[in-house]
Amino acid sequence: MTAATAVLRQASARQRTGFVPVLALRPTAGIAAGLSFGVATGHLAAGVTLAVGALVVGVASLIARFKAPVIMLLLTAAVTGLSTFAGSLSAHTATWLTVLLLAGWGFAAGMVVALGQLPAVVATQAVVAYVVFGRFPLAAGAAADQGLLVAAGGLVQVVLVSTVRGRGRFRAERRATAAAYTALATAALAPDVPGSTLPAGEAIGEARAVVERSWAGPGSTAREVFRQLLGEAARIRLDLVALTTARSRLEAAGEDGLVAEVDAFRTASRAALIDLAAVMTEGGAATAADPPVPADRPLADLDVYAAWWAARAQMAAIAGQLRAVARITVPRDRRHSRGRPTPPDELRSAIRVLRSNLDPSSVTFRHAARLAVALPLAELLARTLSDRRGYWIPLTIVIVLKPDFATTTSRGIARVAGTAVGVSLASLVADGLHPTRWVLVAVVALLAYASLGTLSYNYGLYAVFNAAFVVLLIGAVDPQPLTIAVDRLVETGIGGAIAFVAFLAYPAWSGRQLGPVVATLLDAQAAYAGAVLDLLAGAGDAASADRLPSAQDEVQRLRGRARLARSNAETVLQRVDAEPASRRGDPARARAVVGAAGRMVRASHELAALEGTGPPLPALRPFRRELVAAISTLARAATTAAAPGPLPDLRAAHDRLRDTLAPTHGLDAAEDARRRVLVAGCDQLVDSTDLARDALAGTAA
Repeated sequence: MTAATAVLRQASARQRTGFVPVLALRPTAGIAAGLSFGVATGHLAAGVTLAVGALVVGVASLIARFKAPVIMLLLTAAVTGLSTFAGSLSAHTATWLTVLLLAGWGFAAGMVVALGQLPAVVATQAVVAYVVFGRFPLAAGAAADQGLLVAAGGLVQVVLVSTVRGRGRFRAERRATAAAYTALATAALAPDVPGSTLPAGEAIGEARAVVERSWAGPGSTAREVFRQLLGEAARIRLDLVALTTARSRLEAAGEDGLVAEVDAFRTASRAALIDLAAVMTEGGAATAADPPVPADRPLADLDVYAAWWAARAQMAAIAGQLRAVARITVPRDRRHSRGRPTPPDELRSAIRVLRSNLDPSSVTFRHAARLAVALPLAELLARTLSDRRGYWIPLTIVIVLKPDFATTTSRGIARVAGTAVGVSLASLVADGLHPTRWVLVAVVALLAYASLGTLSYNYGLYAVFNAAFVVLLIGAVDPQPLTIAVDRLVETGIGGAIAFVAFLAYPAWSGRQLGPVVATLLDAQAAYAGAVLDLLAGAGDAASADRLPSAQDEVQRLRGRARLARSNAETVLQRVDAEPASRRGDPARARAVVGAAGRMVRASHELAALEGTGPPLPALRPFRRELVAAISTLARAATTAAAPGPLPDLRAAHDRLRDTLAPTHGLDAAEDARRRVLVAGCDQLVDSTDLARDALAGTAA
């Protein structure tokens, strides 16, 4: 795939779940309310300013999707109001001071990207307000009034998006948890291919993030309940992976009757998961949360029996987990809540993140530095070209310029192309309707609704409606729509070009990250596989049975770490595709290693599902040591881009393990089957490690 193709594909990419026609109604109402106030009172400029404040908070509320914390929305309104005041007031000062302040604003906004998407949106909107209102110099009193109007519009929007949510507490947490169980329902019938349950894992991870951000408080019983539900969801996902693998083995052996029984259970489990998701969202009691487990039967072929035993073990585990979930009362009211969050802890955590990114080698630092230089230069150019509306040049830069090349380029293309279509649409509307007063309110509200509804669906489509919306909104107080449209189109193109040049001048190529992210992935997989094998081997004399829950928690933590590492590696690979060929490194070899690591994760999942199905097997410890040592050696090789050093002979270690776990006199059929499944899973780990070794050796050649 060429870089140009990758960029165009990303620019036109659509996110099906990003289309939010219902959620967009609330922020649209806030924008319409602000503009309506101006029309009704005859102070149209004030109405436009209120609408701008409502727009800023409305965008922030949609970025959070499930539920933006009210404190973050209030902070957005306050920061935007302060930036408006600062921009209007600083416009009276010397140009050099305005430019210096803009450099500081831009650097701060760039650093905040490290804190996550919502804080980044707040910072970006603050810079936008400073840039836009910095073109309209006002005395201190008038500047304060304007800042208060923007904040007031944002405050009205906060009230709308915070109260029009439907009744019931923990709505965001319930919806996120229900989304995870809905994704599990899809995974229940997924084919036996790598990554088929990855969307379910990502949904569980997203739900955990929502729960951890919950304002119920650290000591809340509600948070613990949601954690239990998501813990059960993670275990169900792993058992579904193992069940699908066992089904494939039965299918390969020609056991169609047994496969049919497994499929019947999978279908019943899917229905139960859908029912549980509905209970989490709407309330009520689960009605289909106990799928029947097929009866055991003797089978002459030991390999077939091992596959059937593994399938039955997973079906029994899934059925038990579904019953446990059905017994948990989903929090819906205040009685589940105690305590409050601790903002000082969150602030200290944010400071640690920002401090760690104050390093010229950090992608975030480079992004902040680019903004700190590009914005002042763009402002100087804008003041040369236009006395009033030149702010579109720096505004485009702050919106388009992103930490990575792929997003910067694709957003720039989408923004310029969308603006061209949008200003044409605005010109047609202005010439055909000549909208004034209430017709203007209706048209602006319609365009605002279209832009907000497509904000996360497709950026190019959003840019079309946003351009038309802004041109008509500004045209309400500066009635030169055709001039506004042409100015916006030209200056948006200039801003996009400057953003592109700024990235090239101080780049942060994703190709340079391939080695470190692949190494992180391998390290995470070594830790996860090692923890799973430790759990199956038993704690030995150093621990007692009461430490088992902590070991299980550690496995779950490392599983999440491995999933995050794989997601990060795949994200970097996607970005590399859009970069120039000379800057890509060797993505083909990196993909091979990521694919091998994915097979390691799958094998580890299957082995983790065996926990609790039989006695500990200390014979796993030598194999575990050599496996972890081998994968760790590969991780070091990925970091340095050197050929992997000598690895332990994993194949010989696996043969010794197989011989040690071979059936002995008096061993029952179930334990024999479990050992066969375990040996097969370890064989997959060895094969995957060999694949990763071969890929890295090719990289160094």
